[in-house]
Amino acid sequence: MLTPCYNTPVNITILSQEHKDTWNDLVNGTPTGHVMQTWEFGDVREASGTQIVRIGMFEKDTLVGGAQMSVHPIPKLPYQIGYIARGPVFANETESILTDFLKFLKQYAHANNIAFIKLEPNVPIGSVKSEIWTNSLNSLNAQISSNPRFMNATSMIDLTKSEEELLRNCSKNTRYYIRKAEREGFVFREAIDKSDLTTFYKLLKDTSQRQNFSLAARPLSYFEHLWDIFRPSTPNTLTNIRLFFAELEGTPVATVLNLYAGKKAYYPYGASSLDARGTAATEGLMWHCVMQAKQAGCVKYDLWGILAEEDKEHPYWG
Repeated sequence: MLTPCYNTPVNITILSQEHKDTWNDLVNGTPTGHVMQTWEFGDVREASGTQIVRIGMFEKDTLVGGAQMSVHPIPKLPYQIGYIARGPVFANETESILTDFLKFLKQYAHANNIAFIKLEPNVPIGSVKSEIWTNSLNSLNAQISSNPRFMNATSMIDLTKSEEELLRNCSKNTRYYIRKAEREGFVFREAIDKSDLTTFYKLLKDTSQRQNFSLAARPLSYFEHLWDIFRPSTPNTLTNIRLFFAELEGTPVATVLNLYAGKKAYYPYGASSLDARGTAATEGLMWHCVMQAKQAGCVKYDLWGILAEEDKEHPYWG
């Protein structure tokens, strides 16, 4: 473990289990905080065999920033790669604080045979915070990657709006399909047992085969870890995993997995069977999930990579 060897008004150190609640308070209480920086998400990665390092920045005894970093070995070489997804996170970014933290990361990398650290902070492009980031990274001669590991675009639904307003903000076709799902007799069910993950995963595999994407990095055991770690001992808490199905005559034809962190809901996974084609199953289920998040007290619903505006040239389109 390292502590800074340069003079700063803060202390930067490796976090331990006793810091879990304080860390989550920081992540969930910061506009740029993200579920991928929560302690629980790091625990999921560790359960799946990935090394996690959590670094905290303190002003006196107050945690004011930090990062949860995954560490990945480079095959056949004595080096590793660090990756910070949707972080670091700070209570208040200033150029000096950010630069101090980045200097520590550089020092930590040198001391631990880390060839490079890739950072993908949850900061909107063109914002004031992005200018701070640009200045700090430029001061350290950081390189800009042309290949983001995590999606660099998403859409947010403002759940503080009324149900009527949210419905009005949907496209005409979407409103039609939401109402059509009711007429078609779909039942929306929430999973209460981990065994439902088997049904979810079957639908996910069917979708991956139709749409030609790989699940090699996401075996069923990964989702079981998500369930075990995010599922609270008491329901309706704001750290949660919620799994929903759209069923027709008792048969699940579509599914959505949501993660909750703080007052944000996230939509990382959705899938459907061929039986959902030509029906309103997916639209009806998504609307149900959005309403469930709103009722649970969430104020944002992150669509995890779905574009906010139509752009058929964007790689995420469709």
